[in-house]
Amino acid sequence: AEPLSKGNRAKVKILFERNYGCSACHETINLAGKVHGGVSGPSLADAGNRLTAGWVSQWLKDPKMFQKKGRMPAFKLDDETAAQLVKYILSMKKETLK
Repeated sequence: AEPLSKGNRAKVKILFERNYGCSACHETINLAGKVHGGVSGPSLADAGNRLTAGWVSQWLKDPKMFQKKGRMPAFKLDDETAAQLVKYILSMKKETLK
């Protein structure tokens, strides 16, 4: 899959952080390359080195399939939004830290 352009990355970051509130629970890497965010969910700061696109996509669409009693909400994502979020999540790699 083609990575997000810098402009699209900024737009998807807004979806990720504001619309869906992912960084309230998950530690992530911000646009400045710094780790930030919540601590109750698994860290996504190195997701690009640990996870696959297929797995992240399935998790976003139906987290209860993997963890019945987990806190992760099941968002009603259309395919395009899910694909953009997957690319954003997988763009987070520890070697991008500054």
